[in-house]
Amino acid sequence: MKLVIELPEEFREHFNMDKFKDSLGRICTDLDEIQARRNKRFHDPLPFLSGNYEKELMDALEKALPNSVDLEMLTKIELKNADKITPEEVKKIIAS
Repeated sequence: MKLVIELPEEFREHFNMDKFKDSLGRICTDLDEIQARRNKRFHDPLPFLSGNYEKELMDALEKALPNSVDLEMLTKIELKNADKITPEEVKKIIAS
């Protein structure tokens, strides 16, 4: 599935740099570590890799995903001005 989502402008540089690969990797590593420690019943402090930026990214994704659109549905429209189409306009086009 391919999605179209709208994120705040402040994430553009990181997205263009690595598509959030570093941040998502840190989050996955943290989650793997949490799961491993739960399975082994460790009680020592966790060495988290993710920080404020990863939290902000997850918050932005949480807000953006409900307004995301299935890209395959966009075949119903002409894409030459797709960069100017808002998620609301896409939903109206898809619904028609």
